[in-house]
Amino acid sequence: AQTEVTPPAENLPIERGQYQVVEDRSATTSGSALLDQLTQAARQARAADVLIATGTAPAMRINGALQPVGDRGSLDGETISREIGIVAPADVRARWTETGIAMFTYGDGVGRVRATLTWDHRGPGASIRLLVGEPPAMDRLGIGREVSAWPDQRGLVLIAAPTGIGKTSR
Repeated sequence: AQTEVTPPAENLPIERGQYQVVEDRSATTSGSALLDQLTQAARQARAADVLIATGTAPAMRINGALQPVGDRGSLDGETISREIGIVAPADVRARWTETGIAMFTYGDGVGRVRATLTWDHRGPGASIRLLVGEPPAMDRLGIGREVSAWPDQRGLVLIAAPTGIGKTSR
C-alpha cells in the first residue's frame, strides 16, 4: 500500500514576503545565492542534475552517479523552502503547498534550470535539471547530413535515451 505524503501547509514557509529582504542580490542571477552556487558548481562539473533534500547534503548527478556538490553540509527544510521560495513563482509555491509537488523553470545566468519541487517525510526537496541556454548547433552533434534534414521534413523525430545522458545538452 502506497501512502501519499502531502506537506502540512503550516510547516511550509515558502512565501517571499515572510523573509528578511536581502538588499544586495547583485551577485546572483536567480535571486538565490545558494541555488546559483549549486548550479554553477554542477555546470562546471558537467553534471546533469542537482538534488537537494531536507537533512542531506546537496548532490549532483554526473554520468549517472551521485556526487556531493563541494563540501557543503546538509540542508535543513527551512533553508530549502526559503531559497526555492525566492525563485519560484507564486502559483508554483501554492501548488507545492497544496499537493507536495510542483515544477517550474528559471534562469541561472548560464542556461535554463527546470526545478521539480517535492515534499516527503523529511521535508521539502528539489530535483534541479540543468539545461543549456541555447540548443547546440546541428554540426556539433556529430550526426549525418541525412539526419540533420529531418526537422525540415514532415513527421515526428523522437530522441530517446536514459535520464541524465545529455539529450538536452549534447
